[in-house]
Amino acid sequence: MWTNDKQLRLNHLQQMEEQETLAPEEKSELQGLLLELEGEEWDMLASALQSLRTEQGRLQREQSYVEMQNAVLKALAQRYHDLLDRAKMQLESIQNEREWLRSEYAHILEEA
Repeated sequence: MWTNDKQLRLNHLQQMEEQETLAPEEKSELQGLLLELEGEEWDMLASALQSLRTEQGRLQREQSYVEMQNAVLKALAQRYHDLLDRAKMQLESIQNEREWLRSEYAHILEEA
């Protein structure tokens, strides 16, 4: 686990490296600390990436569900539209028949 002491030691070794005053064992220690820090960073990133992948999967499933609902609603809307078209045609037919019946009734009354 990365600690404040390790960070301080890393900072110190990096300063010494910049000043070119590192002994061979200090160079090894610096490399070891850098590798350890990198490993911990990768572990944190891997955990964050896994969380993001999980969230992405959830969002993709939710998107699929919403797309499926939209397709069903679109089909229902089309069926309603078709129903209204049929109802309009039936109403027109009934109105035409009513007019014909009125016309026939009027015609019969005129003859009588």
